[in-house]
Amino acid sequence: MQTAAGEGGVMAPRETRIPFIQSLIGKVLDGTKTVTRRPIRGVSHCDRMRREPFLQSAWGDTPVWEAADNSSEPDNWPVRCPYGYVGDILLPTETWAVHYLLDAIKPSLLHNTEHVWYRQDVETQTPKQDAQNANGIRGKWRPPMFMPKWASRGRLEILSVRVERVQEITDQDCVAEGTGLARIQDAPDDTRGPLIDGFRLAWDAAYPKLPWALNPWVWRIEFRRVT
Repeated sequence: MQTAAGEGGVMAPRETRIPFIQSLIGKVLDGTKTVTRRPIRGVSHCDRMRREPFLQSAWGDTPVWEAADNSSEPDNWPVRCPYGYVGDILLPTETWAVHYLLDAIKPSLLHNTEHVWYRQDVETQTPKQDAQNANGIRGKWRPPMFMPKWASRGRLEILSVRVERVQEITDQDCVAEGTGLARIQDAPDDTRGPLIDGFRLAWDAAYPKLPWALNPWVWRIEFRRVT
């Protein structure tokens, strides 16, 4: 998905924030995790979706997919990936904190990472505890959704966007997702293998209202870390 044209008429890539849980942010930043699946909002697992984009929007080269309900006279509606498209930039967000003296300031008013702390770098016993740096200075943890773009620690270029059912994931993509292996006692379906069962467990923990058993529609987004 592109923004207005820059110099020479070249479309500038759009930058979009995308949250990651704390156990995966390190794999995103070191390049181990290169694929993410996100639920397609507004589309039920009972609906149908066109697998390939079928038109361009009025706002530049923006691929649009089509969804339809399962009635005898289905209603169709366009669906766009909210994270962008090939060539666009994802800015990974995570749990973060700032110096307690800046807690009263809107994050959008800050402009550098000098006073920003990231959960990976700060030792705390529970998620509800305040952040505390090496000098004992404290700050309040903020969720990923409130992290401003400038505070993101990476830039991810989108390589591909596909529409899939979540259960279509392969062993290779489980590795690219960075979810790891399931424990044997948690992997009852030996027809799918431990990698896929490991992803199933991670999916159900992240999206309890859209469980694996429903086989919801997802965006499959492949990316690479760029400087």
